[in-house]
Amino acid sequence: MNTSIIIPVKDDKFINTCLNSILKQFKGGIPKEKEVLVIDDKNSNKDFSKQLKQFCKDKKIKYIKAEKPGASYNRNKGMKLAKGKNILFIDSDCFPGKNWISEMEESLKKYDLVEGRINYASSEKPLLDRKSTRLNSSHIPLSRM
Repeated sequence: MNTSIIIPVKDDKFINTCLNSILKQFKGGIPKEKEVLVIDDKNSNKDFSKQLKQFCKDKKIKYIKAEKPGASYNRNKGMKLAKGKNILFIDSDCFPGKNWISEMEESLKKYDLVEGRINYASSEKPLLDRKSTRLNSSHIPLSRM
């Protein structure tokens, strides 16, 4: 397994936009060397969780219901279950740029840690319409710090 994409979520109506944006980066479904994990918060609404679980099943996305609440717990849970050498995080209310996965993977070949930034796709609803891309600044490998 090469890359695991972890998405913590709690009752976020934008999760489908996030997941569909990720799935568009894969031609013909999620490749064997990648996995997408959705960690559903313990305190998510039951109807939301039921719909999300079905969406994930239909798209072959790994759905995990968290035993405890909180985004930090959910990210850590995802890391424990992830099988990928590379770990990518994205929030459920963001959507990645069209080459986000490949650009992050390429950066991780060179550096131990990379981070992205949030681009606002709309000035009208900046907190509801975000796009995640790689950071265009110089990076220092952790081994040099």
